[in-house]
Amino acid sequence: MLPALLLAVSFGIIAISLLPVLPHWLFIFVPLVLLPVYLRFTSRPLLFFIALSAGMSWGIGYGHHLLDNVLDEQWVGQELLLQGKIVDLPVIDEQRQGFVIAVSHLESLDGVLPAAALPKKIRLSWFNYTHEVQSGEHWQFLVKLKKPGGFVNPGGFDYQGWLMRRDVGAIGSIGQHHRINKKLQNAALYDVDHWRFQIRQWMLATTDSPWRGIALALIIGDRSLIPAEHWQLLQRTGTNHLIAISGMHVSFVAVLAFFIGMTLGRLRLLFNERASPLWLACSCSVAAAVLYSLLAGLSLPTRRAIVMVLVAQLVVLCQRSFRSRDALLLAWVLVLLVDPLAAYDPGLWLSFGAVATLLASFSGYAFLKEKHYPGKSLVRAQTVIFAGLFVPLALLIHSVSLVAPIANLLAIPLVTLWVVPCLLLALPLEILSPTLAGMLVSLGLYGIQLLLQWDALLLTLAGDKVNPVIALNGLQVILALLACALCLLPKGLLGRWLAAPLLLLVIWLPYERRSPLQLTFLDVGQGLAVVIKTPSQTLLYDTGPRFSEKFDAGSAIVVPYLHRTGTRVLDTLIVSHNDNDHAGGLDGVLNGLQVNRVLWGDMTAIPDTLLDVSGNCHEEASWQADGVEFSFVGIPAHLASTSNNHSCIFQISYGEHRFLLPGDAEQAVERWLVTQPALTKPVTLLAAGHHGSRTSSTETFVSVLAPEVVVFSAGYQSRFGHPHAEVVRRFEAQGSAMFNTAYGGAVMVRSTGAGPLTITGQRQISRRYWHDNREQ
Repeated sequence: MLPALLLAVSFGIIAISLLPVLPHWLFIFVPLVLLPVYLRFTSRPLLFFIALSAGMSWGIGYGHHLLDNVLDEQWVGQELLLQGKIVDLPVIDEQRQGFVIAVSHLESLDGVLPAAALPKKIRLSWFNYTHEVQSGEHWQFLVKLKKPGGFVNPGGFDYQGWLMRRDVGAIGSIGQHHRINKKLQNAALYDVDHWRFQIRQWMLATTDSPWRGIALALIIGDRSLIPAEHWQLLQRTGTNHLIAISGMHVSFVAVLAFFIGMTLGRLRLLFNERASPLWLACSCSVAAAVLYSLLAGLSLPTRRAIVMVLVAQLVVLCQRSFRSRDALLLAWVLVLLVDPLAAYDPGLWLSFGAVATLLASFSGYAFLKEKHYPGKSLVRAQTVIFAGLFVPLALLIHSVSLVAPIANLLAIPLVTLWVVPCLLLALPLEILSPTLAGMLVSLGLYGIQLLLQWDALLLTLAGDKVNPVIALNGLQVILALLACALCLLPKGLLGRWLAAPLLLLVIWLPYERRSPLQLTFLDVGQGLAVVIKTPSQTLLYDTGPRFSEKFDAGSAIVVPYLHRTGTRVLDTLIVSHNDNDHAGGLDGVLNGLQVNRVLWGDMTAIPDTLLDVSGNCHEEASWQADGVEFSFVGIPAHLASTSNNHSCIFQISYGEHRFLLPGDAEQAVERWLVTQPALTKPVTLLAAGHHGSRTSSTETFVSVLAPEVVVFSAGYQSRFGHPHAEVVRRFEAQGSAMFNTAYGGAVMVRSTGAGPLTITGQRQISRRYWHDNREQ
């Protein structure tokens, strides 16, 4: 009965998180209304329904808590005076410093904002900053704010939900007002964020090792200083789960503290025979888990780890009266109660999936009969985890590292038993003996070096196919689950050998039956990235912008979308011109996909490594694939006087439909284009030139092309103000249907070559109740 009730509560919480609109808060009281009915007519189905309702009520209450924390629309874009404390760790790059501030005071020019309008936390960016902020300090800033938002793409990362789960109710930028922007108070000595900042400064002052970024991730959960090449190496070998303060490290510290507490408790028995060492051991275990999690700023993964440690100690105190299944379900429900949107975190499914797999494999009669050796158990653990997490990884990450079981055989004991203890012991020893602390730090960094060398060796031996792109449809999921279940069967049972051919079949089967022609205008903010797919070809027109040193649209948006659709190879990449908003994500795309051919609008910026596969789009001949014709309209050299006018003018023709992607071509090029025979006929769909800027989409150009549909790829509330109102009026007068990625998210266009286009916006498909309601 207990497992069914726990599952009912979790189903109720998750069900609310899937809704596009949040129910009224009065629905919270439904379980209280039903409880007297249950007491009068006791029945299991009714109790199950009450548990489901209780979960839904909790989800509804949490949802209203999230929405109440969001900045009110009337304060968006206004200059506001903000005071508060810097929390978490600031992130500094070449252009700005970004940080989160806990709000204590917020006022407009008309007076102090009401308490109900104050978000708990605000995420700020300070460009051209005059001072570096430190965690725990109290500051005053003059800011302009907007509601938390993010890009919305198929299978993409929900940045808005990520912010709101962390109580961030607004984002904004700091104005250049040197007299107003000032520090009000230093950090308190007891402030946890202040100590985390001091630990980071201590590590940066202690060593200049290239591996110190990983060391900081293991001590305080700060991954901002990990070099991109190190993180990519860890990802490709499936060892990245060990970096940052993960559940495994928190559990290790908790287990170590448990045995220390048990030893101290047994020593106490010499003085008091009635005292039980279990209570002291469990208390030490929980305290150690909480302290280590505080070092990570109580991040959501560490909160999940604390809950699991608490449940484990409860099982110990109950003298094993809990079944392992019930304990795992209880931890699952408690995690969802702490964070009702945790189901959107891949780490939740992977961590609970790993624990469930290990419990299933390392329990039961067959397991108890076997002889066990440490090495054998470690190999078995990695094997069953690989099998058990194959489907979750394929569904959530769309890639599985084939060398992960081998890599983790060394990585787990190396990091858990060597690196983490050395780094943690160095912290208190820095006060007693800085020399000894420095030696421990060096020893820990050497362990990190060995980890990366081990990963690099495996990749060298395994080759380029170590991370196959895996995207599963319904049939493939069923076959993959069956194959994984066969892998986990005890020895001696018939059918285990079928697991390998089934997994090969899963990888071999095509992910989707593609429509004849599909264009996807990805939501990349103020930029452009269009994926064009036919049954046998995948093309990409532009790669979106680069936002910072560690974040670009190519690696964060384009590659994950293509992996989600099972795309391993990009047949043609078109870089319309070299401006950041069109070519900023190029490196991310090249690092994440195999690219067979690159066509450029401006040949002056081709990397040497791409010379063999590069060509000039203005001179490229037309070609056909699956009945779709692709061609370029070459721009004469005398017209390419600016970067925008180097843009590749790309045409796609399929049956009755014609599509035109002109990049950022400006008025001079547009005047020339309408004189060309290739553009004398109206087009079905036009990608608005230069994101709807007034420098493009002239009246003559719009009237000659007479597009049925126009798509703007622009940033939401961008400082450029795209699309311009005058341009919008021109398309309205022409009768064009308009779509904007800033408001609708990614725009998917499907064509069968005849009849109307099928057009959908991702915000319409995947809307959740916390998404802001954007209207054009």
